[in-house]
Amino acid sequence: MSDKTSSKQSTLKVDDDRMIVVETQMSVKERRKKVKKFTKLIASSVKVEDETRLQLGEWTAKCSEQEADAILEPMRIFNRELLEKFEEIGGDEWPRSVIRVMREFKLESVEELREACAKAAESEEAEWSVGKVNLELQKVQYEKNLLTECWNEEKEMLGEQIRRIQREKEVAEAQVSRLEKALKQLRKTQELEERKPKGLWDEVQGSRSWYEKVVNWDSESTNKGSRKKGGEDAFSRKTLSRTGSSERCRSQKRLMEQASSRSSNGHSC
Repeated sequence: MSDKTSSKQSTLKVDDDRMIVVETQMSVKERRKKVKKFTKLIASSVKVEDETRLQLGEWTAKCSEQEADAILEPMRIFNRELLEKFEEIGGDEWPRSVIRVMREFKLESVEELREACAKAAESEEAEWSVGKVNLELQKVQYEKNLLTECWNEEKEMLGEQIRRIQREKEVAEAQVSRLEKALKQLRKTQELEERKPKGLWDEVQGSRSWYEKVVNWDSESTNKGSRKKGGEDAFSRKTLSRTGSSERCRSQKRLMEQASSRSSNGHSC
């Protein structure tokens, strides 16, 4: 019994392999015909059941209705399940769609359809990759535009700061220039003051004071002598007064000459 089962399974496997080869090498036209035949077969399952019932009635006249139903029940169940499964896969709509695609792209076999699907998948993946790259580029471009806008704002702000500092620099340079000019003028004034003769008036005043002291001392001496000598002293006093006046004139003249000489020497320096 096991040998028969093994032989049957082996036969089924060979049949399946043969069917796979046939399905792979089948043309589009042949496949379309087979799909149509299979659809008609599914649709005629109920008709087959009715014909079988009639044949049973003819063969077994003594067979009752219940006995015929019992005989046909497995076939009825099989037909119902087959129809349900066929409807679950969309009937013949899906095979017809595949055949239509194969006809439009001029594909004659399942192998060609598989290769075309692989290429389409690669193309779709490539398109997805391109779309991803484009998305990344858009993101980078957006970030670039944002950074460019921020840089322009920062650049404008820095430019305004530079212009403000430049204005402050110009004001500071103008102030420094005015201060330098004032400093130069002050130095010139100091130099001129240093070059002027100092203490000349004090020297003249000091000479006058010394001369007045001498004259006063001489007058005091003369007054003392006049008490002793009388008219003779009066004559001497007049003479001394005249002599003192002459000496005083000569002394003042010498002081004026010295002051003039010093003034001319200071200007020449």
